[in-house]
Amino acid sequence: MKKTMIFVALLALITAAAAEPTIQEYQSPSVKVSGNTLTVQLFIKNVGSAMTTPYLVEIQPRPQGSLPLSVTAQDVCDPTIPTSVHVQYLLGAGEQGIITLTTPLPPGTYDVYVLGRSKCYNTPPVGNVVQGPWGYYKLAAGSVPVLGGQSFGLDLPVLIGIGLIIIAFFLFIAGRKR
Repeated sequence: MKKTMIFVALLALITAAAAEPTIQEYQSPSVKVSGNTLTVQLFIKNVGSAMTTPYLVEIQPRPQGSLPLSVTAQDVCDPTIPTSVHVQYLLGAGEQGIITLTTPLPPGTYDVYVLGRSKCYNTPPVGNVVQGPWGYYKLAAGSVPVLGGQSFGLDLPVLIGIGLIIIAFFLFIAGRKR
């Protein structure tokens, strides 16, 4: 009788664990710097059951050698730290998604951390739980240099078009002088 009860309890525990969402990365994160803008892409999938409440993921670029702010949980979603950006996500069972987080940074060298949480720390009830594969996960294998400078977000076809307009203008002016 005891063995049967232990087996039933163990089976119930395994079933309950299988009924939870389980977030995993299906591809390594992407870290890019353009001018003074840091962009991080996370490639995630839910290999468990459907999420019933959204989870939160945040990037925290920190000066090289610094720990993430969330070592004390109240610093997740801190509005006084504009370089730390977060987004909520909700995935069904078997779904995957790409999360893109972008933040401007002053010139310097940064360690980039990714944090997965159940919610912002100050959202009632206060506190949060680590969610996803990130705990507090140092993203870049080294540190990310941000050199600064201006990036206008123009892609190659736009730049070629602008160049052709400038060339046409100079050819027009040169033709009028003859």
